[in-house]
Amino acid sequence: SNLGVYAQRMGNVALSKEHHRKALSIRESEKNTDAEDLYISYNSIAGIMWYASKTDSAEFFYNKALKALEKIKPSNRNKYYRPAIIQNNISAIYSGDGRMSNAINAQQDAISNIQQYIASDDPAQKREDAKSFLFEATDNLAGFYKEIGDYKKTKDILLYSYQQKKQQLKPGHPGIFISEILIGQLFNSLHNYDEAVEYLDKGLTKLKAAEGDYIFWEADARYAMAVANQNKNNR
Repeated sequence: SNLGVYAQRMGNVALSKEHHRKALSIRESEKNTDAEDLYISYNSIAGIMWYASKTDSAEFFYNKALKALEKIKPSNRNKYYRPAIIQNNISAIYSGDGRMSNAINAQQDAISNIQQYIASDDPAQKREDAKSFLFEATDNLAGFYKEIGDYKKTKDILLYSYQQKKQQLKPGHPGIFISEILIGQLFNSLHNYDEAVEYLDKGLTKLKAAEGDYIFWEADARYAMAVANQNKNNR
């Protein structure tokens, strides 16, 4: 399994898959294999399959990983946080396959599990770190509603997420400018171009001041800003 992780870090997906498959074969053949070891193998292979765009196989192994988690020694992390990560990934698979109702349900399950983890008695820093994941999952849920054309639900979720981020995250956290970009993009879809420019401008200003590499978000925001300005000028 460690060899599989190393091979994946080196960019050799085929070799990583081979090592993880061997590790899983050994673990499944032994009667006393620890459930956590099986979870690690299933989750690793699922990730490789997803990376290789083999979504059916990825979904299969993610579900195996969820089953393995049910047999691991109970803890807040095993009961809530780890399942939420898998549910978040499965929701993306469902979305990519066009199964939007399944995607929404899986994402709602992920959000519920993250909320329960944050409310648990695990160390404060771990629960604080989970807030970023919660907001990411919430934004993903909004994206699913946007995909099916429910812009009202999308707007409600994105604005709620944005307000919560401003209250709970430190100033300068990237989650805040990500919300502003997502809201700006939504206002483009709603043909509210003045509001789109307002939010996109806020997002780009914060993005420029942020530490880190946010090329994807900057490109997305600049494209959305160009669309908004073009449509404003055509009115």
